[in-house]
Amino acid sequence: MKILPKLFPLMLMFILPVSSSYAASSPEPTARQAQTEQYALMVASGKLLSLSKWKVEVDFGQALEIGIKNKDLLRDDNGNTLSFNSPMDALNFMNSQGWTLVSATTTDNRFTAVIKRPIHKTSDTQ
Repeated sequence: MKILPKLFPLMLMFILPVSSSYAASSPEPTARQAQTEQYALMVASGKLLSLSKWKVEVDFGQALEIGIKNKDLLRDDNGNTLSFNSPMDALNFMNSQGWTLVSATTTDNRFTAVIKRPIHKTSDTQ
């Protein structure tokens, strides 16, 4: 009987994660029509050997492709990488594209922001 109190915490360590993961799992949404906003993660980092130019990567939730370097860098219509004078320059650019800032963090040479924009639904029955 003295062993049971010692084993009880160990049993909880194995039982609780299984039961909480079962309770936390919810069915996938059946349709994306319920989505009203699009979110993205913008990361601006200082370019090597440049004090005034920043490269900006944006994760829109796209699938990652292994082996393709710098695929997430912001590009113009011709496919050229965009450079920015500062993270705020990049954030202003994203705002001109319809994005608004949700939250941001910064370190010495890295700026990270969560941004969002509304999803405009087009009606098929007009």
